[in-house]
Amino acid sequence: EVVVGKPEAGRSPQSAGGGPEPDVECGGSAQLAAAGAGFDVAWAAAQPPRPRRRMFCMGLSMALLAGVLFGFTFDASTILVQKALLGDTRYSTNHLDYVLSNYVGILVTAVGSFVLYLCVMRKAAYVKTEVILPGVASGATWAVAQAAWFKANQELSMTLAFPLISTLPGIVALLWGVCLFGELRSRRSRRLAALAVALRVPSVVCIVWSGSAF
Repeated sequence: EVVVGKPEAGRSPQSAGGGPEPDVECGGSAQLAAAGAGFDVAWAAAQPPRPRRRMFCMGLSMALLAGVLFGFTFDASTILVQKALLGDTRYSTNHLDYVLSNYVGILVTAVGSFVLYLCVMRKAAYVKTEVILPGVASGATWAVAQAAWFKANQELSMTLAFPLISTLPGIVALLWGVCLFGELRSRRSRRLAALAVALRVPSVVCIVWSGSAF
């Protein structure tokens, strides 16, 4: 449970508006500290209450958008490689030749999104300096893995490489979050996560099996 705000001191939602309590996430510093997540308690407590339904819809929409963009990650390079295989000498058949352009595109998008966030949020923007260096280290590690993914696409084809690489690291990250950071504390969330893993693992096995069969 992530707490994103709390009502003003000494005032309940009923006394403020006379109506029923809104469906919001609210709580004090003790709840925020118990939530973990490594964010600044004072900053989070200062945020105004927000309806849970609106926050859920916003988070779901952003996740769907991120998933769609993630699915297009290798489309441009794959199209150029296919053109090269058809005899177009302007392009290379080596997938690693497109790694740098992929990195540049991701960097420009990330910087643009961050600048837009700062412009919209202004003083309410949340920037925690303690996560900058870990973020840079994580990005460097990801860059190596992304380059290996390009090579995997070339050796295995995207039909095999993409579902394998996009599925198994997610399972590892899920286990890492639950075991190390205490995520998914409720029984319902853990059951849903277990169901998702139970569906993904057989699908990966079927993909590998279908590739080896042909």
